[in-house]
Amino acid sequence: KAGTVISITIFGKADTRGIFYRHTAKAGDLVCVSGDFGASSHFLNNIKTSPHKQKHLRPEPQLNLAKEIFKTVDTGTVMDASDGLAQALWEISQKSNKNIFIDAAKVPKAADISMSEALYGGEDYQLVGTFKKVPDNFALIGKVESLNNEAEARAKVIELTSNEILL
Repeated sequence: KAGTVISITIFGKADTRGIFYRHTAKAGDLVCVSGDFGASSHFLNNIKTSPHKQKHLRPEPQLNLAKEIFKTVDTGTVMDASDGLAQALWEISQKSNKNIFIDAAKVPKAADISMSEALYGGEDYQLVGTFKKVPDNFALIGKVESLNNEAEARAKVIELTSNEILL
């Protein structure tokens, strides 16, 4: 079967201050996010009635905010959450070999968006990171902790009902 394959490779140069990695979260770090989650997923789940059409059709990657973080924060972990907040948190916990706990009530989202859409929806193009203090234009949603007894690293959401949800 014949077809066309397109492959794109992009090379770049790191800022002289360095790179924020996914494996550098430390126990005691604060887990912070740059904006609201779940709008794109909500639109797809409720395409006829959702007020979040523009958030899905015209997402706004946080490029300027990412550049600002490099200027103002010396250490931390930063990544985009375009594959979903839960995926980003899980990846940071795995790469850093740390536990991450977040408070569901602190996850920024519109009132009509479910927690499932906010955690698992993706396509929101917000930043998620771990820092010693909360950077400007970020919201605190949780904390990083050391592993207990060399257990597997995991990310957990603590809901208002005190139920834990493993991501």
